[in-house]
Amino acid sequence: MSPRKSSSLPEIPANLTTVIIALIGVLGTVLTAYFTFRASSLPMELSIAATQTAEARLIGINVTPAIECIGYERVQDWDGAAGCYRQKIIANPNEFASYDNLARVYTTQGNYTAARAIANEMFQVSMSVEENAQAYERIGIAYLAEGDATTASDNFNAGLSGLPPGTSIEVSLSLWLAWAYQANSQAAEACTAFQRAADAAALIGDQSSLQSTQDGLAGCQ
Repeated sequence: MSPRKSSSLPEIPANLTTVIIALIGVLGTVLTAYFTFRASSLPMELSIAATQTAEARLIGINVTPAIECIGYERVQDWDGAAGCYRQKIIANPNEFASYDNLARVYTTQGNYTAARAIANEMFQVSMSVEENAQAYERIGIAYLAEGDATTASDNFNAGLSGLPPGTSIEVSLSLWLAWAYQANSQAAEACTAFQRAADAAALIGDQSSLQSTQDGLAGCQ
């Protein structure tokens, strides 16, 4: 499978550019909170070792890469995190999560071409339609962050195609699709995507995402 590419790049209205930037910022905040929680659940010595290794990298000390890549992310050492996930892929070429995390880190760095390349490799190790959808999501996010909302929505729609209802990836993809449509001033399509996200979130009891969908649907009244 390959990402769907549009023939032209859309002009995003200035006011919606601000919205996209804000959404990417919110995503970063959520991911930071998530990784902080994950690290806090690790054995103390492992969490400390990973963080200290990343901190050492930041000040230029030549050290062995951390076993837990999360340590690099906690101190926002994105080069260290990317290197760590690449090593995990070398050690276990079929570990889907490492590709997913590496694509996410590349997007955070603004290296969108690399993010899409790794996301395309996710298809090769995917074991389910949900994982395929996750790969499309990574590709779409990279395009949206780069300013190509049309190609982003194409990939979000590709991920949603054939996806069984009531999954967390359906909620996430539908939200990103709604935001991509908003960036392209496609209000009606955005409202439809927000409604799909709301229905999926309600079905699986995802209260946090349900609030996000309600905020989006408030503008559809």
